[in-house]
Order: sequence, then C-alpha cells, then structure tokens
Amino acid sequence: MKSIYNILLVGETGSGKSSLGNLILGIPDGFIVSNDPDSCTSEPLRKISKIDPQIAVIDTPGLNDSNGKDDENSKKILKFIKDIGHLHFILIVFNYSRPRLDNSIKNTIKFLCKVFPINLKYHVGFAFTNYFHENQQKLNVNPFESRKKYVSLVMKLISDETNEEIFDEPPSYFLDSVFFDNFSKGQLFSLLSVAKSKPSIKQINDKCSVRHVKVEEEFETRTEDKVVDQKIITYTKKYKRNKYTDYNGNITYDDWEIISSDETSKNLEIKTVNSNNKEEEKGFMDSLRDIVDFGCHVYSGYKYREVKKQIAEKSNKEYGIGFGDFLQGWSLFDKELNKKNN
Repeated sequence: MKSIYNILLVGETGSGKSSLGNLILGIPDGFIVSNDPDSCTSEPLRKISKIDPQIAVIDTPGLNDSNGKDDENSKKILKFIKDIGHLHFILIVFNYSRPRLDNSIKNTIKFLCKVFPINLKYHVGFAFTNYFHENQQKLNVNPFESRKKYVSLVMKLISDETNEEIFDEPPSYFLDSVFFDNFSKGQLFSLLSVAKSKPSIKQINDKCSVRHVKVEEEFETRTEDKVVDQKIITYTKKYKRNKYTDYNGNITYDDWEIISSDETSKNLEIKTVNSNNKEEEKGFMDSLRDIVDFGCHVYSGYKYREVKKQIAEKSNKEYGIGFGDFLQGWSLFDKELNKKNN
C-alpha cells in the first residue's frame, strides 16, 4: 500500500484556505468555503485528493476562540494527529491581497511547535491565494519579495518557540483558484511534489495543551491645551485598545483607537506685570529663562506639558503671574527655543 502524505492547512477565515484545500483535492465542495469572520471549523477534517490519491488535506479548528474552547479544540487536534499517525507538510495560508498574521494563526503555530518540538521548521511552507499572475506581471511585481516579511515573521515565531536558530526560507507558492492559469497549475504541481518529498514529522508531544487567548479592554484619557484667539481650548480624547494574553502568557496590544473626543474653552485672564516693581519683573524673567533652559532638554509631549504646568504654578505662586500672561510669555519663548534648537 502506498503512503499517504498529509498536508495541514493553517490560516484565518477569508485567507482562501478552504478554496486551496479544494484545489488540492480536485473537489469543488470538499471543504465549505466561507468569508464569514464568525465561521469556524469545529472538528478536524481530513480528505484525500481525487487528483493524487497519495495526498490528503487536513483542516482544523482555529485556536483563538473567545468562548474558551481552545483547550477542547487543542485536544481534538492532538488526538486527530495521533490517530493519523503522521504529518508531512504544514501550509500557512495567506490571502495575497490582504495578508494578515493574526492571533489565531500565531496561536496555532505556537501550539504546533509544542506538538512537534523538533524539526518542525523543515515541514513548513507558505501558500498565498488570490494571486492572479497575469495582473501581477503587468505591475512588474516580484511575489516572493512583496510578501517576504510575512514569511520572516513566521520563521522567527517558530524559531522563538522551538529555541532553534533561524532557518532557511521555506518554499512559498502563489495560486488563484478562480483564475487557475498555467502559472497556478505549475505552483500547485510544485507544492504537491514538495509535500511528497517530506518525511513524516517525528517526536509528537502528546502532553501539550492550550489556554484560550484572554482579551481585556484598556482605556486612557489624554488632554491638550491650546491658546487660540485669547481663549484656552482644552481638547480631551478618550482611547481604547485590546490587550491579548496568549496561552504562553505573552502579551500583545492593538493600536490605540479614539472612542470619544471633546473640547472646552475659556477666556484668557490677562494680567500684566508692573514694570515699576523690579522684583516682580525680575521674577517673571527668571521664570521664563527657566522655561527656555529646561525646554532645550525636554521633548514635546507629556513630559513637556508637565514641566510647563509646574513652572506656571511656581510663577503664579511666587510672583502672582496670571496663567494667561504666562502662556503668552511661553509662546514668545517657544519661538526663541525653536531658534536655539535649529
């Protein structure tokens, strides 16, 4: 009996994973094709190719489940792989036009690094779907160079998780299941040839498990004052981001996004310095010199505003300088400061 070479597909919903699986199988409806971000495979599924009966394709649940089913899914995947007895090639699938290395793929790769702690890197390849060769030729785009960073990110992730050195770049394939032209056919033939050249992955660790990713929301409020037309305008913005803690305890964050914005204004209260009071005038000028000297060493931003506030409070307390007057003086010395720095 001839050996069957098992290919595992890993990729987010919408990456073209199911369409690629059907292309390898030679069956249009072998795997359910869906772009629904909430859809997912609940059970591992393996089907044998109609084109090449020596090839089988495996689809598995993603490991980024918000309902806490990652432990359950990881046990299903582990049992499924053990029951098959051998795995040869792991294809990490990206949509060429919208490549993303999301948490689901990262967690699945980390889990596989635990299941196969030795030599996993020699069994990994990359597939970029929705790649229409004729259009890319017109744009004179080298597909391998244009998507190299995603390959490098996965390579580093595997090296970090297995404590092995960065390895030679794995094979990459560029296909389109809709415009299945000669280029895509050649890429598919190469993919199947490489898969059949791989020995079975050894050293299955059947004791590993996965904790689902914990997601927490973090909030932050930022304010900024500006003087416009004799008014102090205070801008207040509230931000939110997600904090992710994966099954290894690693923490990652989304970018901050603005969830609300508000502004308030009040008139400046101008108080002039009595030029006949030499002591008060000297105090005012000393305070402004402090601003310039300190400002030369402080970048704009939070620290800059804090220093500005402290000096303003000191000036008001010791010399009776009004806040509006202080801000006007600050504006003048800002110009001097820029001259110094430039």
